[in-house]
Amino acid sequence: MKKAASSPPSAESGPRCDAGLARRVDPAHHGSSTAAERPEPDFVGSGDESVPQSQADFDPSREGAIGPSDAVPTVESGRPRHAAEGPADDQSVRPDAPTDSEPSAEWQRLEHHAEQLAIFLRGRQRNLDQRESELNACASQWEQDVRSIRLELDESRHRLTAWRNELEEKQADVDRRATALAAAEMANEQTHQDLQRTLREREDRLHAREGQCVERESRVERSERLIEVALRKLETARRDLERREQVDVQQSAARRAEIERREWQLLKNVESHLECAERERERQRRETASVPARDPEPVPREASEEDLRAFRMVQEAAERERRVALRDEQLDARQRDVEAGWEALRTERARWAEEEASRSRQAAQRQHDHTESLARERARLESLVARAARLRSLALAAQRDARRIHGESLEIRLAAEQLWNLASDRLDPAMAARRFADLRSRIAAYFVEERRRIAARADELRESAKRLAQRDAALTREREAWVRRTRGATRVTSSETACGRSAAGGSPDRAA
Repeated sequence: MKKAASSPPSAESGPRCDAGLARRVDPAHHGSSTAAERPEPDFVGSGDESVPQSQADFDPSREGAIGPSDAVPTVESGRPRHAAEGPADDQSVRPDAPTDSEPSAEWQRLEHHAEQLAIFLRGRQRNLDQRESELNACASQWEQDVRSIRLELDESRHRLTAWRNELEEKQADVDRRATALAAAEMANEQTHQDLQRTLREREDRLHAREGQCVERESRVERSERLIEVALRKLETARRDLERREQVDVQQSAARRAEIERREWQLLKNVESHLECAERERERQRRETASVPARDPEPVPREASEEDLRAFRMVQEAAERERRVALRDEQLDARQRDVEAGWEALRTERARWAEEEASRSRQAAQRQHDHTESLARERARLESLVARAARLRSLALAAQRDARRIHGESLEIRLAAEQLWNLASDRLDPAMAARRFADLRSRIAAYFVEERRRIAARADELRESAKRLAQRDAALTREREAWVRRTRGATRVTSSETACGRSAAGGSPDRAA
């Protein structure tokens, strides 16, 4: 009977609870886990419910007892009425009112049973109303929980969307920065390569200039050596010429003295022979004049021989006079040649002096030009060194900026990857920590390698600057030595001119 009595309220309140739950809880948005977390309400009364004592005395097996499905009359205004205010179906099962033929005891028993049933039904109705209110409270609480959970889910979804958008923006920013950094690195590398190529070209030009300077110095040294050799040859030729001139003058004086002595001796001999011949003729004329005329006699042999000897002596004297005159003419010609040679020598010496002065001026001009060219070259080298230092400082600054930007981009990328991994739950924390530690170690090794490469490049640039300074100092020392050597040289000429002049200076000797 208890089971039967609990059926009508369950049939009435159950659909309403299910409809309320269907309206309040949306199973499409919430899974079974949300409903499983709440305790399921008990729609059927259990054994530990409070039952009135009058219900306990009710025995459905007794004769004439009616169940909860039958109509239960109650006494109100002298007429029986159903105890429970149920639906229209309960009114249809209400039994007919007892007639007057029935005994009063049965009516009293029936009334007693009706009162007990009414009391039970009223308790059951209160229990159902209490459970319905609890169910409505639970449903409202569930609805509030579902609404709060939905709001939290929406807020979490919005936060995740915002995080995803922010992460995408950061990733795009990181990509842009990485692209800009790659472009900057490529531009920096291109600039570095251009600077390296420019430095190599300038070093090549500097080496070529150094080779040209060395070749020019060698040519100048060879010219100086040739000039010194020519000067020595010229001095030797001048001394030989002076010595030959002195010897020629001495020999000419000696020959002239010898010729004059011989001529004087010859003249004395001729005069003595002529005087002897004249005395002999005078004697013969006197003898002829003192002897009377007679037939001519043959000339004695001794006289004819004497005459012949005198005649030959006269002829020899005439020949000697002719020879002396010829020698005088030759001596006069030699004297004229010597004077012409001296005049040519003086003219050549004047021309040599003029050429020497012009060569000295040209040497001074060349020295001035070389000094100015060396000064310009030194200024250019200094400007190149200064520009190389400036370019190196700019390259170092660009490398520092590139390292800073690269480090920032790597840190941003690392943070983005970490946020992404933590947000997507792709890796556990230990794996993420190991991977991040490995990534940091690789980044640190990369930065160490970059710093080492940059330091090596800076050392190379410093070595290049040091070599340039050493070459500049060597060029300065060579220029000063060349200036000293050029200032020490007083006369400048060439070996071919010296040989030609020595040959021209030997012509008076050959003419003499």
